[in-house]
Amino acid sequence: MSETDSLAVTDVRPFVPAEDFEQSLAFYTSLGWTTLWTDRQGLALLSIGGRQMMLQDLYVRDWAENSMLVVEVADAAAWYRHVQLILADGDFGDARVAEPKQQDWGALVSYVWDPCGVLLRFPALGRCSRRTTVPSTHAGATGAGAAAPDDAPPRSAAGRWPAAEAQNASGPAGCSRRRGR
Repeated sequence: MSETDSLAVTDVRPFVPAEDFEQSLAFYTSLGWTTLWTDRQGLALLSIGGRQMMLQDLYVRDWAENSMLVVEVADAAAWYRHVQLILADGDFGDARVAEPKQQDWGALVSYVWDPCGVLLRFPALGRCSRRTTVPSTHAGATGAGAAAPDDAPPRSAAGRWPAAEAQNASGPAGCSRRRGR
């Protein structure tokens, strides 16, 4: 085995916080995640679309409300409608969904907050021009005191929005996030 083979990455799994583990597990399962494994003590391996995450029974408010997952989808509007139905039929605490917004970098994005405030972005990536830019006012904006860009999702109940959202950190491949490129 070569050194290159030894360094091959086989997976990356974010750990996602849960204030009420059972409620968050039910939320993600209702959305379509599958539980692949659980220790039945507050840790679960979830999968959707061949991608995985670890849901854990650990809650730190600042961490949860500044965490974001991007789940690329074929149809952001369909996900918006799907989440609306899930929220109407279940008891998922503070979970909520915002109407999809067209982003200047070519994606329609639905925004969903899980029961403890983690932001899930569901972008349906469209064609992207090499001239896609992010206004310079977005750069450096952080935390609860920063002004929200026009295309930012509504703030959480605590008045926060993820700093990464201001930078369109998950723009589509091949699209520059710098002005003038």
